[in-house]
Amino acid sequence: MPEVAAAKPVQRARASIECLACPADEIASGDTTVDAVFCRQGLQFFSDREATAKEIHRVVRPGG
Repeated sequence: MPEVAAAKPVQRARASIECLACPADEIASGDTTVDAVFCRQGLQFFSDREATAKEIHRVVRPGG
């Protein structure tokens, strides 16, 4: 899916989107560097949902 998303043309009036392929409990991004995290139905399948939620909280900026 990240390859398909990356192949889409960038629209100048839209926000840029970066897709990451990484473990959910080790997101490859720095602290408070992400505006939003979207997870449609994945959380229910993660073995350590608490660690994943903490990791999402770590990378999302305040107010994100």
